[in-house]
Amino acid sequence: MNDLIIHKYGGSCYKNENDLILIAENIKKSFLENQKLAVVISAKFGVTNKLLEKISNQKPNANTDQILASGEIDSVKLLTQKLNEIGVKAKAFDAYNTGIITDRNFGYAKILDIEPCNLLKEINDGVIPIIAGFQGLTNSNEIT
Repeated sequence: MNDLIIHKYGGSCYKNENDLILIAENIKKSFLENQKLAVVISAKFGVTNKLLEKISNQKPNANTDQILASGEIDSVKLLTQKLNEIGVKAKAFDAYNTGIITDRNFGYAKILDIEPCNLLKEINDGVIPIIAGFQGLTNSNEIT
């Protein structure tokens, strides 16, 4: 059995559609070489800063964390779609299904537990989980 490889793509790696294609091709190459792969992706370059500007006058709360999470969710969905288009089985994961449990300290949440069952099942089935970076979920199902 091959070791699990994790790719992490920050916003500086993803500035435009061409970058997304290059990321997808890089993932496909690594997957074909290794077969056990997970990917974490951040929001597209500049998106988080724009979202922060929109909520800069608000105290961190459940709503502001959800707004900030939208950039990563967009990236996850677009990358998953691109991988499926080039023949790579991939599935999008956000705070609701990654198994990362956090406290309710919105804006500054700490991880309390990680339950990777959903991710490991997909990996063992030959599917690449595409995971939204910087997201967790409280025990009350609130994005942090």
